[in-house]
Amino acid sequence: MHPALAVTFGLVIALLLTRWRVPMGAAFLVGAVAMALSTGRGPAWTAAAFGEVLAAGSTWVFACQVTLVFVLSVVLRLAGSLDVLVAAAGALIRNRRIRLASLPALVGLLPMPGGAVVSAPLVERMRCDVELGTRDKNLINYWFRHVWEVCWPLYPPLLLAATFLPDGDMAKLCASQAPLMCLLVVVGWWFILRRVPGGCDSLSDERPENGQLARALLPLIVVIVAMPVMGAVMGSVLPQSSSGGVGLVGALVLGLVTALALGGAGLLLGAIKERRVWDLLVLALGVKVFGGMVGSTGAAQKTADLVRDGGLPPLLAIAFLPLFVGFVSGATIVVVTVSFPVIVALVGGDTPVSALLPYLVLGYAMGFIGYMLSPVHMCLVLSSKFFGETVAGAYRRLGPPLTVFLVGSVGVFAALRALLS
Repeated sequence: MHPALAVTFGLVIALLLTRWRVPMGAAFLVGAVAMALSTGRGPAWTAAAFGEVLAAGSTWVFACQVTLVFVLSVVLRLAGSLDVLVAAAGALIRNRRIRLASLPALVGLLPMPGGAVVSAPLVERMRCDVELGTRDKNLINYWFRHVWEVCWPLYPPLLLAATFLPDGDMAKLCASQAPLMCLLVVVGWWFILRRVPGGCDSLSDERPENGQLARALLPLIVVIVAMPVMGAVMGSVLPQSSSGGVGLVGALVLGLVTALALGGAGLLLGAIKERRVWDLLVLALGVKVFGGMVGSTGAAQKTADLVRDGGLPPLLAIAFLPLFVGFVSGATIVVVTVSFPVIVALVGGDTPVSALLPYLVLGYAMGFIGYMLSPVHMCLVLSSKFFGETVAGAYRRLGPPLTVFLVGSVGVFAALRALLS
């Protein structure tokens, strides 16, 4: 089987297994085996390639990043920090539109699978002086839950995407994709929030006590501030290719220590008892193994050669492949795992960061569009179910803002190419 078809075959196997309730990490490990064997590689070669990926330092740095992110999220939830942030929004923000958008956005700061179902009851219970339709609440919850996902450095897909840069610089990737977040906010405001009657609501009496809001935000602030500092420190003792990733691990540890110092060390035990933490660790290893096998089988380069030989413009392939993978998988981490090796191969593996970065930003944006439209995106399914809406009804309202976001993403790509050339 041609390696390009083998990648598709392995991805389909993994997705089918997840639909049959197999944990996603285990499904990707099985999919990686199926992909390797379908190319004609024997069991011995497959086992050796597995061992090589698992022995790589970058694999375990990524696994540590993903696990620490989720442990920090759980600790903050157990400490009641999320409740404090919601109460602060109700007590401090009178503007109805801003307040409704702030709730899912606050939850979006904490990466978690199906997180829109966490913010849905908060949007539902937020007091408003006007009656809101369930479709408006559903779309506000769904859209603004995800605005951070293109540039917030705690999201696992961004952690993985940064590993495709020659220098692994997460800060550079996040800064380049920050305009995408601004686009999401603007188009979400124009197409979704404007349907909500404007004006101000009466303030809630649930005002956080003095210092509570600062304590709730402090661990996140520590991570953001420490990330570039730790990256620079690690850069003095480690190769440039790994300093950014290890620096982020250090920043996450500092943020976690801060959260435990404020909320109590016992919260760590509560976090590591949650099965989802270990599921996410296996998922991190699974996607890294799958991505590593894509490289080991030569599928990325051969897919790039197939695109060139078939006459499809590389830029079109860089846009279409992530869009398709995002739609069929409903997961941005799958977009990065499957399509980014092909994007790097299409642009050129020895391309400097300044030339490669715009294409990765474009690929991430296209994958995000497919992800937001995916019928298997758990946030869309769960949020719609909570508000008693249909996914089809949400589609009718998601088309216009995502179309404008697509056009804006192409503009960001063109601007980055011009600035970095």
